[in-house]
Amino acid sequence: MKAELISYIEKGKLYFANMGILIWTCIFLILMISINVKKTYNYDFNQSSLINFWEGFHTLNASYPESEFVIHKKGGYDGQFFFMNAKYIYSKNIPFPNLDSFDLRFSRIGLSLIVGFFCFLTSFQYYALICLIVLISFHLASFFMLYSHLDEKTRHFSLIYLFSPFSLNSIFLLVSDSLLISLVIILFFLFRENKTGMLQLTSMFLLTLLILLTKEVGLFFILSFIIISIKEKRYVGLFFLLFAIFCFIGFKVYIYRIRDEFLGTNPLTIIQLTDFPFFGFFKSFFNSEFNSFKIIMKEFLKIIIFSMTISLCLILFNFKKKVGFFYIPIFFSVLTIALAEVGYWLNFDNISRMLTAIVGWLLLLKNEDKEFKDFYFFRGVYLILFFMLLKYFFSSPLVDYYIFKS
Repeated sequence: MKAELISYIEKGKLYFANMGILIWTCIFLILMISINVKKTYNYDFNQSSLINFWEGFHTLNASYPESEFVIHKKGGYDGQFFFMNAKYIYSKNIPFPNLDSFDLRFSRIGLSLIVGFFCFLTSFQYYALICLIVLISFHLASFFMLYSHLDEKTRHFSLIYLFSPFSLNSIFLLVSDSLLISLVIILFFLFRENKTGMLQLTSMFLLTLLILLTKEVGLFFILSFIIISIKEKRYVGLFFLLFAIFCFIGFKVYIYRIRDEFLGTNPLTIIQLTDFPFFGFFKSFFNSEFNSFKIIMKEFLKIIIFSMTISLCLILFNFKKKVGFFYIPIFFSVLTIALAEVGYWLNFDNISRMLTAIVGWLLLLKNEDKEFKDFYFFRGVYLILFFMLLKYFFSSPLVDYYIFKS
């Protein structure tokens, strides 16, 4: 009886996965439009509200906001730094942006390079909308590739990636985390094709460099590809990977040489951003008052993310040598989350972004290792998605703002 029930469940999963990739894509796009409408409703559907431009940085960078941009009187978030980097790269006669931390922000220009290019062709007035389209497009492209790469029995798991709450959150924050895993999956797809034509090798080089420029943690994913190249004696591909890393190191040296001119308003060091393992998580509960549903939900989400990190630890303990290269990014993701200082744990957006890239990567591992156990990690993804959608549709307070007029 139990075996039959499991069989029906598996058949049901396959049916829903195979009901049509286009149907799931439509459902995803409807969800994205709905979230966008809800998030911008309080700002008269002004898409620039998604940039989260804070008036403090508006004061320091008066020439950056476009006319009719929403400027928040409180808060602000990282999307504003990607916007300023993009506008600086593609604009003439504009001063270097006053960022919070030059080392941290200007090293991550991958998203700014892509979105800024399309804004250069049109207008930075539409930056938020263009950024949304770019991030969603890359997410869908990587989903299609993941779907086609997975075996028939595991293909339905690609829907976890499509509706990953971490990717959705990253997209609507207009930050680069979802772009990172999209690029990694696209690179993985090209890598598995094992073609040595100049077009494929050049594409691999550009993707690798873009991954590194998008976020430094991309290096841990690239290390996995390097190990595969050495193991499979794909030395031509290895050369292009190493050349991309060499170019990235050159860019980092350049950043280091000019850093003293543009330190930023809050130039934090790696020591200031880290703590002893999970001390930040436990410190985040100090002085917490569980006096509202919103706060209770926030703390519950934090506990789920902590539990998912423990699941990742168990996955590491279940190490399989034949797919050992997959465990490098998982290890460094666990390390990053464990050492995160309390400021990360106090903000759901900050700590959740650290898991964005791992969801798709675990699905690739699951496809390679048929005995893979996720130790309830994917169930945590479901829970986070449920509560995050509740947050989007039922708990989106208006942040005090004004409209900038140039």
